[in-house]
Amino acid sequence: MYVKLALRNAKRSARDYLIYFITIAMTMSLIFAYNLMLYSDEIRGLSSSMDSMTQIIGMVTMMVAFITGWLIHYTTRFILQRRSREFGTYLLLGMEKTTISRMFLIENLIIGLLALLCGMAMGTLLYQVFASIIMNVFGSPYRISLFLSPEAVLLTLIYFLAIYLFVLWRSRRTFRKSRIYDFMVADKQNQHLKRLHPVLSTFFLFLSVSSMALGIWILSFLPDPLQYSRYILGILSPLVLLSAGVIFLVIGIYGFSITFSSFLLLLQRHWNGIRYKGLNLFLLRQTTSKVKTNGFIMGTISLLLTVMLLSVCSGFLFNSTYESTVQSESPFDVLLYYDSQEDVDFSPAVDVVEQNTQVEASSFYHVYQSGQSDVTDLLLNQTNYIQQFPYFPPYDLCMPVSTYNRLCSMLGYSSIRLEDNQYAVHIETQPYEQVLEKALPSNSIRIGDQDLTFSDVFCFPFAQWAPNGFGFVIIVPDHLCKNLDIASSVMAFCTAEPAPLELRNELYDVREALTNQDGDPIRQGYFTPIVQSYSMDHNRSVYTILSFAVFYLGIVLIFICATILAIQQLSDAAKYRYRYDILHKMGVGEKRIGHLIFQQLAIYFGIPLILPVCLCIPLTGIINEAFSTMLGASQSAYWYLLAAFGLFLVIYLCYFVATLVSFKRGILSDKR
Repeated sequence: MYVKLALRNAKRSARDYLIYFITIAMTMSLIFAYNLMLYSDEIRGLSSSMDSMTQIIGMVTMMVAFITGWLIHYTTRFILQRRSREFGTYLLLGMEKTTISRMFLIENLIIGLLALLCGMAMGTLLYQVFASIIMNVFGSPYRISLFLSPEAVLLTLIYFLAIYLFVLWRSRRTFRKSRIYDFMVADKQNQHLKRLHPVLSTFFLFLSVSSMALGIWILSFLPDPLQYSRYILGILSPLVLLSAGVIFLVIGIYGFSITFSSFLLLLQRHWNGIRYKGLNLFLLRQTTSKVKTNGFIMGTISLLLTVMLLSVCSGFLFNSTYESTVQSESPFDVLLYYDSQEDVDFSPAVDVVEQNTQVEASSFYHVYQSGQSDVTDLLLNQTNYIQQFPYFPPYDLCMPVSTYNRLCSMLGYSSIRLEDNQYAVHIETQPYEQVLEKALPSNSIRIGDQDLTFSDVFCFPFAQWAPNGFGFVIIVPDHLCKNLDIASSVMAFCTAEPAPLELRNELYDVREALTNQDGDPIRQGYFTPIVQSYSMDHNRSVYTILSFAVFYLGIVLIFICATILAIQQLSDAAKYRYRYDILHKMGVGEKRIGHLIFQQLAIYFGIPLILPVCLCIPLTGIINEAFSTMLGASQSAYWYLLAAFGLFLVIYLCYFVATLVSFKRGILSDKR
């Protein structure tokens, strides 16, 4: 009998369950799609590093399941409030609380299972989209094919059951603690409103905007090495700067959201022409009253939307910068690097390279200790160089110009020419290049017993994470290096085809066989082989995992924001029905009321977007600059911001339309 009653109630309350259904279906589709990726042999077989994707995505999914549990609980509370009178009536008629709770449980399970089935169907399609993106990143062909993993289905069911056990446990507690009176008045409780003088609220609004501007100004120092050193270096660490900037932003966002409605009320007093036009006065009061009573919630939504847009934008950036990062780390197909002051004999490693690849060009060379630290000191004083290279040597590294020209020729760059009394600098980071171009022309350096004047600065990928200098290398005439101590021995290779991934491990295996030129074992230092194909494969995996994890969390944040906004409006439908009923009795037609409802919801859904859109423009520029500085990758992040915003709007509009349909039915049903 109770199952029949539950089925009837679920069908009758379909409009109340619409947001609930959409929330479960979308979140479960996302969870199922990511679970399919975890158990896809096709994706995991792309790279050995993709095995770590299982752990990372699994941890993120657990976090998402926890968030989803809270979100569904929040939605269930809304349904419970909407139907509180119905449940109170059941109690008055003599039905037991446990019976009502069981019936409500069955209703939720029916709707939840239907949403789960729809979510898994959508998740199968989402998996095809995600898989095609990953395959495209790795340059592998992809054909659309139906893929269902029993393990993924089982894992999704476990998450679903865990979420529902939590939600239904909380619902049973609510039923057990509530009285008949609580059920009968639950939908009539007013929210507490703290009034603030309009002038005072305007002052606090100004302080909030100033706080956000200060936060952005502080964060802008992080990616700019010149500004960072000029004002901050030696006083605050980057972590403290980041924390301070975020704190000021959060304070500003909440302050703005809490005081914005009072500011609107102050403005509308001077907008008599607009205020009294048509039904604008009614619309304005409807909107400001709701925003005023939910200032903290609106601030939370604005903060979450800002984080979401930046997260998805960063995910796109991660996915697009791996190639330029690999080029910066390993521009040569194979590079053998031994950090030792001895003259290393790479013959055993060279034999392994030649056995596995077709070598087109190679060059053995040394990087030398210059005996001075003028350029390092300059970078330490004027940039955040120490943050990027915390283990730099106590001296500048230098390279003969003939060696530099050979390497440039292998990479396809033009040779350079130096006079006997000149030096040049190669540096990979563009902001550092600008610093050196301004400072070095007025500074000479001393190598050995000769003073050298500045010639030029060059900037392109050159393996300067250690083999060819820590961020930079000084290029000097050949004769000056004859009396300098060796800093490291290096050998670079260019091959006809990309080297096999296994070459890196094979090179590590010959580490013990390496000797110095006299055949003696090397007493100190470490050997590092760099294989470009392996670095490319590893970086693809890392950036794919990071971008998809960030993207995952970003989408869930959209669900949270849209669900809260929808429920905040639908939870007050009874109060709005009374107000719109008065309008209808005053002669306002049903079509006009429908238009007013659309305007009210559009404004309420639009207000939380004001701050995220305004904040994300400068913050995206800061993130873009940080990627350019730290990863050496120059990308147009604003295109990714537009893509993130477009993706957000698709999901946001789905919730808006669902809220509009449910809201209109609740308001206009009695008038038809």
